[in-house]
Amino acid sequence: MTNGHFVLSDALLVDYRQQKLAELLNELAGLQNHLESLVRRALMDDERLLGQEKANIVNVLHMIVRDLVSLHLRLVDSEQADKFPKHPQVSESQDGYTVEGKMSPEEVNVKFSLKEWVNTYLEKHLEQLIQDFQAAAKDHQFTLEERVKLVIGINDLLLQSIQAFYLMRTGAVFT
Repeated sequence: MTNGHFVLSDALLVDYRQQKLAELLNELAGLQNHLESLVRRALMDDERLLGQEKANIVNVLHMIVRDLVSLHLRLVDSEQADKFPKHPQVSESQDGYTVEGKMSPEEVNVKFSLKEWVNTYLEKHLEQLIQDFQAAAKDHQFTLEERVKLVIGINDLLLQSIQAFYLMRTGAVFT
């Protein structure tokens, strides 16, 4: 990451086109609960994340990013791509996906608290995203306006999840 600019490329382990939106949302909710449990157990004794605890948390954050990318790709219609938000740029690549964007360098700092992020930001925003999906799905179809709104929520959560993943993976964060 240079001056807040990042490029994250990775494989999609499952073809997102074959996954139902409800399955992806349920998986995200399960990952959020798992992450919350991992963080709680890891910080219980010494308030520090080290070794395997940290590696497990990084892996769960990585899976959250993958699921958010899958949701994004499922909802964006290539024929109407200009109607969807451009930041971050999420695209399919030959081997999976690429997310490119920019974060405020002030946000990427060592004052980040994973425990606080998981228990406040992630839980609240994922719950809101699920409610937005449920509201949009009531009539069993997603309008362009509904999909754009959902992608905005997904992108916000995606950027924050990438930031948490980056901070944990690089060792900048230990609590």
